[in-house]
Amino acid sequence: MTSRDVSGDATFRDYLSLFALAMIWSSSFMAIKVAVETVPPVTMTAARMIIGAGLLLGVLLIKKERLPAVRSFWGPCFVLGLVGNGLPFTLIAWGEVRVDSGLAAILMAVMPLATSCWPISSLPVNA
Repeated sequence: MTSRDVSGDATFRDYLSLFALAMIWSSSFMAIKVAVETVPPVTMTAARMIIGAGLLLGVLLIKKERLPAVRSFWGPCFVLGLVGNGLPFTLIAWGEVRVDSGLAAILMAVMPLATSCWPISSLPVNA
């Protein structure tokens, strides 16, 4: 459950969680900037993906669960991984070869703010 009270007002815990998330997320841009000085962006992205996959496999082992054996499951997972993780991480790292990490973090922070402020009800709907 959330720490948000019934009135919808943000609590101190909400602000503390948001601050912690901002520190963790923004530090990744600094780490990317340091890494791309010596490692190509594609290699760094591959390393991040392999480390993440290894951690998730570790969680599966601890929980004693198995990956799906259905072949039709893996095609969409591959596309989602490529479009949702591989391509964006590579492009962010490639961009940080050319710009500062602070600017990259600010530019990335604008995206969820811009998309969440757009009222969905104002989008055109084809009837």
